[in-house]
Amino acid sequence: YAVANGLAGNDTGGMRGEYFGAMAYIIAKIQQVDPRIRIVIGNYFSQDYGTALGDGMNSFQTKYILQANQSIADYYGFHIVNVYKRTGLRNYSFTDNSGVTTTDMIRFCPDGVHPASDTTGLSNKIIAGIYLNELKGSLYI
Repeated sequence: YAVANGLAGNDTGGMRGEYFGAMAYIIAKIQQVDPRIRIVIGNYFSQDYGTALGDGMNSFQTKYILQANQSIADYYGFHIVNVYKRTGLRNYSFTDNSGVTTTDMIRFCPDGVHPASDTTGLSNKIIAGIYLNELKGSLYI
């Protein structure tokens, strides 16, 4: 139902409060600006159906979001990027020079959720590079 009605453009406003309907609405708005705009969907820091980084989501929720994104990409013919895999991060623990033990994930997302919380800007540069490489590797540019 959600794919058929939410993504097929049959959303009259009622489904916009659900994931598929909201995505269909956003995609439609982007394509209204210019139908030639290429859209890439990113599966950010979800760890292959494990829990997402620090956001309190359980495996079922993360699995559903990853599958939903794949369904949307398949429906529209969009490319999908698993950003977590491309970062090379694996949640390894290490001790820095000051003796503080942390993980590579927490350095990447200091607040445990958002890469933008890395005030050095390195996380955002890594993510931008991942998308740029993905776009260069596709027929988009």
